[in-house]
Amino acid sequence: IARARIPQVIGVQGDFIPLWLGIDIGGTKVALALGDERGALVAQQRRPSRFTPDPERDLTELADEARALCAGVG
Repeated sequence: IARARIPQVIGVQGDFIPLWLGIDIGGTKVALALGDERGALVAQQRRPSRFTPDPERDLTELADEARALCAGVG
């Protein structure tokens, strides 16, 4: 699993919460997960894999899903 550091998300009380985004792209499913600095799962999302002939479009959709998952935490 490739992991990339995402920008900090502002928490409910105005504190910054460092989060990690994990993305698992498989043949049958795509899973996204957010974890905190202690490794606790904060949010997750799964959906069936669906690929188009346009990989740029597929990655844009995945990035949009990741942004929405992050926005749901703040």
